[in-house]
Amino acid sequence: MKKAENDWSLAPILKSIGDAVIATDTAGRVEFMNPAAEALTGWVGQDALGKEVMEVLQIVYADTRLPVENPGVKAIRDGEATNLSSHAVLIARGGIGIPILGSAAPIRDDGGSITGVVWGLHDATDHTRAYQALQETFEKVEQAKREWESAIDALPDLVCLVTDQGCLIRANRAVEAWNLGPVVEVKGRRLHDFLHPECADPDCYLDSLLKPVVEGTLSQPTDQEVLDPVLKRHLLVNLCPVLDRNHRITQSAVVVMQDITERKRVEQEREKLIQELDAFAHTVAHDLRNPVGLIIGFAELEQSFGTTSSDELQQSLRVIARFGRKMNNIIDELLLLAGVRKTKVEAKPLNMANIVAEAQQRLTDMIQEHRAIVVLPDAWPVALGHAPWIEEVWVNYLSNALKYGDRPPRLELGATVQEDGMVRFWVHDNGPGLTPEERGRMFVPFTRLNQARATGHGLGLSIVQRIVEKLGGQVGVTSDGVTGRGSVFYFTLRGG
Repeated sequence: MKKAENDWSLAPILKSIGDAVIATDTAGRVEFMNPAAEALTGWVGQDALGKEVMEVLQIVYADTRLPVENPGVKAIRDGEATNLSSHAVLIARGGIGIPILGSAAPIRDDGGSITGVVWGLHDATDHTRAYQALQETFEKVEQAKREWESAIDALPDLVCLVTDQGCLIRANRAVEAWNLGPVVEVKGRRLHDFLHPECADPDCYLDSLLKPVVEGTLSQPTDQEVLDPVLKRHLLVNLCPVLDRNHRITQSAVVVMQDITERKRVEQEREKLIQELDAFAHTVAHDLRNPVGLIIGFAELEQSFGTTSSDELQQSLRVIARFGRKMNNIIDELLLLAGVRKTKVEAKPLNMANIVAEAQQRLTDMIQEHRAIVVLPDAWPVALGHAPWIEEVWVNYLSNALKYGDRPPRLELGATVQEDGMVRFWVHDNGPGLTPEERGRMFVPFTRLNQARATGHGLGLSIVQRIVEKLGGQVGVTSDGVTGRGSVFYFTLRGG
């Protein structure tokens, strides 16, 4: 050691520093060790002098425990400093493994010739622990990121991250579920162009939606309901600014589009049901009250049989029976109206000639009473439906035409095959026609056609509409409001 200290003028300084310093000759034999090197390796300096450095420094890879290449040899060969592997472990005397960092550099004399190698090493235990903790944190962050992305991808809602120019940064996999294209191709595309590739509408809601983002005025979440004309969906669109870690608004935003088409349908159906129930209550209260009152009145009259003639009694019983049948018809139609909504049927080819004949048979008394003229086509096109229901449709249309047609009523029935494959069936009467306001009320539940000219309970056209829509068709009425030209009530069914 004396010789090493004499040869090393910096030995006092090297002994006082905290890092381990070892010097070797060009053959790799130890010539100097400072106290920090002794503490790190477990070797006493005097014992290490002259030893091969890799015997003193048993350095292995942390993962495989295989010896590392001697950095000193490489330093001499390349003539420059060589760093140890970042995963190096020093096996100190006693078998303790110590993570280390360091390097080996060539020592040169005044002439520039390499005369040895100096090693600088330090205990990297704290560094390794910090690195491992950082790595674990990074892995947790990556795992949380993957879980979050999986959760977002699993949403049925379309979720997009956009720049302040309205360009997509990324989107979830609802892009593919909505048949908008591969999710990997969205980046960089304008949201408007992506969702509406051929839209030329200057007032498109997507432009107004993103305007606060582009102008930098979006400060809080917003939402709006829209009917997207391109996607053909009712959407609830949420727009939310993205905040940084200091809760400051950044130049990007999140757009969430929730498909509420089904919800809107249910809401509309619910509203329709509420309106029907309200009208139903008024109808039942009014139309059942009258026959019930009459039945009670005639029943009370029957109780006084002792003062009533036999003919009068029979007349009273006929009135009671007639109004009882009326009440029964109202109840039957209410049951049919309710049943159509719940019943599932298989649409089959219809023999429309037979169905119309059955409907006429049911209305024989009414047709004869009004001396009506019914004109039928020579042949009927084939359509798909449920025969008992379609018979009810014809009964309702024909009975209305008989009630509101001219005197005598003339009814012309027919059918037309449309370009879309649907078959349009119709009844043309010769009545006074309908005003636009009256046409608008025709299929409103429990609405009568004409309070002044006829009585009824307003169920018929509601039943017609519900039946036809259940079978995938539509109902309607046309009229120019001119007396004598009448009205045309129609319904459509899928062609067979």
